Amino acid sequence: MKRLFALFIATVMLFSSVALLSSCEGGDQGSSGKLAYTVNEDNATCTITGLGEYGLKDVVIPEAIDGYKVTSIGSKAFFDCSTLTSITIGSNIKSIGVDAFYGCSGLTSVHISDLEAWLNISFEDYWSNPCFPGGQLYINGEPITTITIPDGTTSIGPFTFAGHSHLTSITIPDSVTSIGNHAFYNCDSLTSVAIGNGVTSIERGAFFGCSGLTNINLPNSLTVIGPKAFNGCSALTSITIPGKVESIGSMAFMRCTKLTSIRYTGTVSLWNQIDKSQGWCQSCPVTEVACTNGTVGVK
Repeated sequence: MKRLFALFIATVMLFSSVALLSSCEGGDQGSSGKLAYTVNEDNATCTITGLGEYGLKDVVIPEAIDGYKVTSIGSKAFFDCSTLTSITIGSNIKSIGVDAFYGCSGLTSVHISDLEAWLNISFEDYWSNPCFPGGQLYINGEPITTITIPDGTTSIGPFTFAGHSHLTSITIPDSVTSIGNHAFYNCDSLTSVAIGNGVTSIERGAFFGCSGLTNINLPNSLTVIGPKAFNGCSALTSITIPGKVESIGSMAFMRCTKLTSIRYTGTVSLWNQIDKSQGWCQSCPVTEVACTNGTVGVK
């Protein structure tokens, strides 16, 4: 009898564990349900930790729950929620944790009401951005393919538009000084990028995999081109590197397989002083850089 009872308890615990692990899979689909959350240390805000009811298709992250302002979405909050098709992000959200939307294979639409609020979100990795990979961003119900960053914005943070494959055009004002790592990672429909004259750094992988980008004008203010910044921009045919650039990271232009022209607005001597990591132009067909007073081979 004791053995049977122990077996019964073990079976119950096993099924309970499976239910917890698969909380985003199966179940009745719907469009509402209270979200699970934890109260933050300030006792005034909270973090979304998952779905209160599993199997939901459309989720709205509200401005507040039970009187607590919703300011963050926790790591793995919607991990493997394959039934999730759309999500609305409240304007109070300031951070989204690692793998928050990992495995959300059905998530195709992401709704926001305020672009500036979106730009202020700290995305911890690719999978913390619900647009990755391939989701469509909507602002006040309108699908967005072209974006103008508001004047006064000082930076575009890491992963901000990662995987937004519907994005075709981006305009960045002079107020922006840096484009964060993987900010436009795999935006493969992006064909037009206008960068203002305030940007000094384009960080690691900022335009990695932007395979539709044929040309880009780098501002004269630019000093740093990070590792893999334009890696995989396979349609890029030419680039002009400003004379103020001090460093070009490893594999910055790797796999730019149509890049046949590089122009540098400084002298040969200044070009040779740039800190260029090994393989910065690996797999590029271009063989030399045209400087203001001559040419120099690509190494």
